[in-house]
Amino acid sequence: MTGRLPLWQKLWRFLVKKIGIQYLLTYYLLLAAFFVAAQGVSAVVRAIDFAPLWYLSVLALLAGWITASGTWRGWRSALANFLAGVMFSSIRAGRLEQEIWAVWGALPPLIYECMRYLWRLANQYGRQLLIQLQAFLSLQEGGVLQELRPPPAPALQPLWRALNTLGTDIGVLATRSWIWLVALLRDESLFDPVVSRLLWGLLFWLLAAWAAWQIRRHRKPLLASAPLGILLSVTLAYVWGETFMLVLLMGITLLLIAVVNHDRRECSWDTERMDYSRAVRSDLIWTAALVAAGLMLLAFIVPVISLEGLTEFVEKFRIERQREDVGLSLGLEQQPRPAPPTTLERARSGGLPRSHLIGTGPELSKEIVMLVSTGELPPQREGGLMADPPRHYWRSATYEVYTGRGWQVYQTETRAYAASEPARAETLIAHRPLRQEVRLVGEAGELLYVAGTLVAVNQSYQLAWRTYEDPFAARLMEETASYRADSLIPTAGAAELRATGSDYPAWIQERYLALPENIPERVTELAHDLTATRLTPYDRAVAIEEYLRATYPYTLEVPPPPITLDIADYFLFELQKGYCDYYATAMVVLARSAGLPARLAIGYAPGRYLAERAQYIVTEADAHAWVEVYFPNYGWINFEPTAGRPPLERYADGEMESLPPAGEEPPAQPLEPTSPRLPFPLGRWLLAFSVGLFAVALWSELDLLWLRLGAPRRASETLYRRLRRWARRLDVELQPGDTPYEFAAALEARVTLWAERYPLAEWERAALPEISELVEDYVRLHYHPSPELVASESGVVWRSWRVLRWRLWLLWLWEHLPRLRVLKRVAQQLG
Repeated sequence: MTGRLPLWQKLWRFLVKKIGIQYLLTYYLLLAAFFVAAQGVSAVVRAIDFAPLWYLSVLALLAGWITASGTWRGWRSALANFLAGVMFSSIRAGRLEQEIWAVWGALPPLIYECMRYLWRLANQYGRQLLIQLQAFLSLQEGGVLQELRPPPAPALQPLWRALNTLGTDIGVLATRSWIWLVALLRDESLFDPVVSRLLWGLLFWLLAAWAAWQIRRHRKPLLASAPLGILLSVTLAYVWGETFMLVLLMGITLLLIAVVNHDRRECSWDTERMDYSRAVRSDLIWTAALVAAGLMLLAFIVPVISLEGLTEFVEKFRIERQREDVGLSLGLEQQPRPAPPTTLERARSGGLPRSHLIGTGPELSKEIVMLVSTGELPPQREGGLMADPPRHYWRSATYEVYTGRGWQVYQTETRAYAASEPARAETLIAHRPLRQEVRLVGEAGELLYVAGTLVAVNQSYQLAWRTYEDPFAARLMEETASYRADSLIPTAGAAELRATGSDYPAWIQERYLALPENIPERVTELAHDLTATRLTPYDRAVAIEEYLRATYPYTLEVPPPPITLDIADYFLFELQKGYCDYYATAMVVLARSAGLPARLAIGYAPGRYLAERAQYIVTEADAHAWVEVYFPNYGWINFEPTAGRPPLERYADGEMESLPPAGEEPPAQPLEPTSPRLPFPLGRWLLAFSVGLFAVALWSELDLLWLRLGAPRRASETLYRRLRRWARRLDVELQPGDTPYEFAAALEARVTLWAERYPLAEWERAALPEISELVEDYVRLHYHPSPELVASESGVVWRSWRVLRWRLWLLWLWEHLPRLRVLKRVAQQLG
């Protein structure tokens, strides 16, 4: 019958037999508690996804449970869990899985090549040796060594490239963390999604390891789950989140307390050999579950019910009944007809801005919409254009609210301006003025089209503002066929944009980092994968832009987006092709998920430049949507994610185009970086240090394991020889005829003398009893062998050596390292 059981039942019986039903139930309750907490935190914290927190919690619970099951002390387990948490949180937050797999994948071929190289080399030398041996035995003189041509050495380039990439990414992650920490110490507001995920992941790891340690080692369920409950409570209270997950966590905690306390009582009963029924466990679990469910239901109901609420409900019901009776008697009052929406109000409506492009392959009109002249280049004959004309995007409006189905603008305030009245008085850094003469030919709508930020128009106009610093769109107050507009266009180069940092104003963060709560998790995961190892905000924006341009083909033959799906998710993972609206929407969502303030802009692409008339000819086919990303001190910068359009060209560092005669302003100087940077080689040093530290720790544990598994007499001899070598390093005068006890006394005297000058004197003096234990064990095994004694005290040897070797090493380092001698003198002076 057992062979016919399903696999999951076999696995369950195996786990129950090997681990125990009480431990499995406790572990599952811990998993449920962290599942609920991860759901609650990921629902209210920006850029935090459920899956990474959950995976890290599962691993941390296993790590904490394993360390608590062993013989490690508390501080050692805490240090191991902390280092493991930093490592796994960094790997997950920095998306270093592929780089680590690349390093791991480069090792087996390299090992194979090294073994093959050594085999070939040994084969060549072996043949030469045989030739010489034959010549010697036959007394011939022809056995001259031939010139050896060693085989080609193994190629280290793949491994080095993988290590270099991994080290660079670690350096980027460390630098971003350092910039975030410096901003925090300066009381500056800086949100970095990668650092945020790293910190939250590390926090969940430590809480999970703590909970597993307290449950497994000390059997204290309340102390184990209290930090997690406090974290979830403070998080939900800070953001005014719903308390549903907190109530679930409370119920799971109550059930956990009941189960663990009952397990402790059963252990006590088994120790005292008391007879009891095993059915008590199941009865207790059902009772505790019912009590927890009742308390959770009560927690949901009690805050909602109040005397005032009941009174208001009854009063509202009575008034509504009265109104209903009056309506039945007198009829309904007709409401006045609402006024038709204005052009700016229609532009604020939801949906995709280029809605006329949605359908099964719309036919774009080739009719001319407008003619634009900027005066930047003089008219030239056909074929005589000496320089490429500037590529300006003629913007009409920008959108900031993404609904999942399209774009909206919520609240705006419309202001009227007289002809040539400037809409803004301040100037922008690294911007230059541009005057454009616009002649409307076709159906371009009533909105104004300008390149960059609007300053003034030669006719009366209206401008809709979100805030004083954030315009939405503008329109002419009178119908006209042409207008002249002045604007400011950015001239910042890539190097200047990289140096801006992430010190965004509060209104920018609140408005242009917002995303719907139901954004699919795979969208944010893709954003994190693309930007985790990019140091600056500009590099992150470019990474998203290049990914969209290289991955998704441009086409107009697309079906309408499904009503129930998020547009960005649908384009990125289902449709995987499209036109400008899809590209721009996807980039804004990915940029915001990566912590970059971004918005969607609509208008027209540059169009075709006619050199003879120095004029841009814009047609209906040039209708376009693109992305603007905000950079401190420079404002909004255009990005082109659409694969069907040529990429944007940035100004070279310090380069400025020719300016119009009027309104000329000097070139803006590049800003100094607002955040400190660490050099990229830091990642390689961190990687080298981490690998070295791991190698030392691994060698140390393997050495101890070899001592534990070996024969006691051999282990004692090995440790005694090592102790004598350390004595010579510490300048202990050893005599050939010294007994082990005389040797121990001399070594203890030297340690005592040097420890008096050591800052950690008390810690070093603890080496004296450990030296005595090692020497005593050596004497006992060599002069009075006793198997019973060895069996009872064999663990003392390696446990003493585990700490003693580090005490001796640090003591030797303090006395002999030249750099530390200066510190020693300073310590002696201070002491």
